[in-house]
Amino acid sequence: MNADSLWSSILQAAIQGKLVPQDSNDGTASSLFDVSCILKVEDYPSFDIPFSIPENWSYVFLGCITDFRGNASVLSEIIPDDAYVLELDNIEKNTGRIIGTTNPRKLNKGSNQHIFKKGCVLYSKLRPYLNKVVIPDRDGYCSTEIIPLYFANGIDLQYIQIVLMSRYFVDFTMDNVYGAKMPRFNLKKGAEFLVPVPPLAEQKRIVAKLQELKPLVERYGWYQTRLSELNASIGPLLKKSILQAAIQGKLVPQDLIEDSASLLLQKIIEEKQKLLKGKLLKRDKCESQITIENGKWVEIVFGKTSVLEVPFEIPESWTWARLKTVCLKITDGTHHSPPNSVKGDYMYISAKNIKDSGIDLSNLTYVSESIHKEIYSRCDPVKGDILFIKDGATTGVVTINNLDEQFSLLSSVALIRPSCHIDRDYVVRAIRSPYFFNTVRNKMSGGAITRVTLDKIEQFLLPVPPLAEQHRIVSKLDELFKIIDKKEVKSLRKG
Repeated sequence: MNADSLWSSILQAAIQGKLVPQDSNDGTASSLFDVSCILKVEDYPSFDIPFSIPENWSYVFLGCITDFRGNASVLSEIIPDDAYVLELDNIEKNTGRIIGTTNPRKLNKGSNQHIFKKGCVLYSKLRPYLNKVVIPDRDGYCSTEIIPLYFANGIDLQYIQIVLMSRYFVDFTMDNVYGAKMPRFNLKKGAEFLVPVPPLAEQKRIVAKLQELKPLVERYGWYQTRLSELNASIGPLLKKSILQAAIQGKLVPQDLIEDSASLLLQKIIEEKQKLLKGKLLKRDKCESQITIENGKWVEIVFGKTSVLEVPFEIPESWTWARLKTVCLKITDGTHHSPPNSVKGDYMYISAKNIKDSGIDLSNLTYVSESIHKEIYSRCDPVKGDILFIKDGATTGVVTINNLDEQFSLLSSVALIRPSCHIDRDYVVRAIRSPYFFNTVRNKMSGGAITRVTLDKIEQFLLPVPPLAEQHRIVSKLDELFKIIDKKEVKSLRKG
């Protein structure tokens, strides 16, 4: 139960006589009012009595103890500049608090404002579910959507405020509204509302008890909000920790029977050689080879060997590789935004369409066939390619292309096509890891729109396990993330 529900339940208990004990010395509520205002016990069967009340309480018709009509009003132009003015925005919903005033000079000219006096209750008839009910501490003016209510002797103002803010009264008002978009309480029906009234002394005890409980409920609400925030953050934080453990070889056990990652890289080199012979791949002019020499990681480029600083230790059967080493293609979409519209021949995909779950096809635009052919000749995304946002605020979001059909891509998205000897799901999860995300963010540059360039993406260091272990890592991550997601859903339902 959240704090609002708890407070609502306490208010309901208060107006049913269940919050404070009754005292026979208090007398009866019936002695406070004219007999015509009181619903007699013998008349109960003729009315829809919502709940039973203590014997010394009475049900009183609201129209007998206050008047919803006849409130005086004035034009806004004649309200003094130093007047106390309350508009709907100055009343906080559900709390009974005034949270500001309105400058009289900012009132709409020609509008009417109700006049109210200290000693009334201000009730907002507009959208009664917002539950805006306050007691002003001085004379003033208010919107005509706010009704000043003056009560007969025998009614404690703070007690009647409690009744008007109770679930019992709010439900009654919502059953008696007019207007769909801007519902207003039908004030004529308000006169028929049955107010549960205790003796005056008990009214004051109820108010005192609620004033005692209110800070406790508010504190409960504060702790509950903090707990909800913590629960909401635990899932993503836990996933990040698990991803980081996964790419460091700490999630699943290594299997000595499996081929090492070095042999996997050799297969990728052979695959690239075949594609080069068939002129299906462009030669990398800056090929990198990473290995261990004398217990240190080194990188060989153009025959020159240099010590490589790696971000963390990995298992012996793993290796490090530049992202471009394990990929057949890394490119991006068109750098010139082409003419596009809601109708066309081919989908035009940009960063706004890239989500963790796949490509979002809402708010799509399209390009013509001729424009698409020009873009696709350089950047040809196919199903299974990795799409990585490299420009702007959402840089780092990555997904796998789940579409069968061709589409044109904007330069804000990089296309990453891993070798068939690399599990692309493993690559995606590695990119989502804190290590990779932080690396990307640190490499971003630019003016109005920051970005990470393709050459920097190509140079990212990827921890590479044997292929079978990549599969096990992906499977274990899927298993653990499903458990985390289920716990988050349960937590939301409890909240």
